[in-house]
Amino acid sequence: MPRLMTKSDFKRVRQCPTQLFYHRNPEQYTNQTSENPFLAALAEGGFQVGELAKLYYPQGHLIAHKDTSSAVKATRQALHQHTEVTLFEAAFCAAGFVIRVDILIKNQHHIQLIEVKSKSFDPKSPGRFFRPAGLRKGVHQLKKDWLAYLEDVAFQSYVVQQAHPDWKVTPKLMLPNPHGTAKVTGLNQNFELKRTPTGQPRVVVHHKLSPEVFGADLLGLYHVTEEVTQVHQSTAFQRQLNDLSAAIKTAQYIPSTLGSKCKTCAFRDDQQQQRSGFHQCWARYFQRAPTEIQGPFIFDLWNFKETDKYLQQGIWRLADLDSTNIRPSRRLGPGILPSERQQLQINSERHPNARKYVEKNFLSQQFRSWQYPYHFIDFETTRVAIPFHRGGRPYQQIAFQFSHHVLHRSGHIEHRGQYLHSQKGLFPNFDFVRELKRQLSTDEGTIFRYSSHENTVLCDIAQQLRESHLSDREELCTWIDTITHRHHKGRQIHQGHRDMVDLWEVVKKSIYLAEAQGSLSIKYMLPAILKDSSYLRQKYAHAIYGHECTIPSLNFDAIAWIQLDAQGNVRDPYQLLAEYAQTSTPELAEGLIIRDGGAAMTAYARLQFDSLTAAEREAVQKALLRYCELDTFAMVLLCEYMQQLIPALPTQHIHTSRTRTRSLSNSSI
Repeated sequence: MPRLMTKSDFKRVRQCPTQLFYHRNPEQYTNQTSENPFLAALAEGGFQVGELAKLYYPQGHLIAHKDTSSAVKATRQALHQHTEVTLFEAAFCAAGFVIRVDILIKNQHHIQLIEVKSKSFDPKSPGRFFRPAGLRKGVHQLKKDWLAYLEDVAFQSYVVQQAHPDWKVTPKLMLPNPHGTAKVTGLNQNFELKRTPTGQPRVVVHHKLSPEVFGADLLGLYHVTEEVTQVHQSTAFQRQLNDLSAAIKTAQYIPSTLGSKCKTCAFRDDQQQQRSGFHQCWARYFQRAPTEIQGPFIFDLWNFKETDKYLQQGIWRLADLDSTNIRPSRRLGPGILPSERQQLQINSERHPNARKYVEKNFLSQQFRSWQYPYHFIDFETTRVAIPFHRGGRPYQQIAFQFSHHVLHRSGHIEHRGQYLHSQKGLFPNFDFVRELKRQLSTDEGTIFRYSSHENTVLCDIAQQLRESHLSDREELCTWIDTITHRHHKGRQIHQGHRDMVDLWEVVKKSIYLAEAQGSLSIKYMLPAILKDSSYLRQKYAHAIYGHECTIPSLNFDAIAWIQLDAQGNVRDPYQLLAEYAQTSTPELAEGLIIRDGGAAMTAYARLQFDSLTAAEREAVQKALLRYCELDTFAMVLLCEYMQQLIPALPTQHIHTSRTRTRSLSNSSI
């Protein structure tokens, strides 16, 4: 019997037809997709939004059968027996395809097909799902960020229409409304995600609330008949259906066009190329053995926008690029230009001695503009589709944690403070800002962040404050204005006298390290600077960081941040953090170990539910505090590293553009 193709298969074909072949042959190909669907579902929020949507239709009946044939049979019976009926997870099978519809409303021979998504949509958005610029010219062009969602509902409409050609099918999308307001506290917590015995996620709804109770405007319902019709008529959609039809009839490999999308291929295994779908694709295209397909690849080049163009020309290795492939950047200020950074990365692959470059004069100027003591801050935040708190809105900014390190002129370092809101059902943002203000108002020292996130969060909170009735809102807004800046339509309209310094921008314009693999993320820069700096390696090879140590910590016992692996290489501190968590808090299950910001958001969501034991809750809180502390300590280490690069603070002028361009061709320090 031929295999039936599902909506998930359609998604894979839409992204890359070849992935469907790899997915259907798991014994031959490594699949790097997240192995924890429960945590992935918790972070995305789609399951909870789906259950919230059902509350809008209390008369609905669930098609609960898991196997396809039983679900299709139960759906057929329900539709045959009732002139009017609302079904959840209705199943249809036609033309070799099988789907489950989130919400289906039948009235005679008219079907409303409602696809529920957790992506936010502003009903005031100009053009709705069409590009406004095109509409002004009479052209109906779908917005790129909505195309995948519209193709999804179009595929379902197609299958239902194939199964019942005499029916009229009206497709709709049900989406979170960013202007909607929750009328109850704990609404998100009402949809608790649980694990099935097989580890899959399922939602337990604790109370069957009505939309009038929880807030009827949290989700919006939108007709997309015109949009779906356009998808059905498109060449791309017809090609996707043809690819699916071919896959139904044969188990053969479906070729796909290579591109920048390959960088995140779920079937990429750099250690076992024979089990790597990624390497198989590229080996076929470039007529090489899979073991010959080795990076760095051109999609690893920082901020490179022309990967697809050069792949089609047969250029796939980073080392095969040169200066003629780089589009020169316009100079808007001092420091390394984006095109120069790209050239540095190419050079580091072509010339073994060109692994490092530093713009010392630019870096010196930066240090001269900073004032001690240095304050380093990092925020952990989240945006959830269903609000945690009464008065909350879908995807409203929630700031639940920060860490704060201080570096004094004397060189003394301290973990000065932190904040973590873990109490269920309370909105944390205003207390978050009050505590941040208290800690940063003791002096006029320079405040550092890494990337624009902290500035964005504080500006969002300032807007929330202005809409509130708090007695101290003006005081808090005024203070936020002193340490932030704002832009409008690409133009800066405000900058506080103590505006935070973005270390990401400083690094981008002053330091290139090949060991960072083209990334400016602190997660990549930290191991790179530790490998490069003998000063940091010597200093932190000893357990001088922790409670009652030379460098006091609020969350760590004595720890040596420099540890070597079996090959003598410096180990990544974020990996050490995971091991530290496992040994110091054995209550912390593997799925709760925090290694990145996404895991921190997931952990905070878990804290808002009652499913954790007291021991697990305490362990998660400790893990969050340690993770955020390491983020700000990483910024301290970066600052110490930069200080070692320019100990004398030279006074020479910045290189001219021409001089610097010549020096980049053989850059090494």
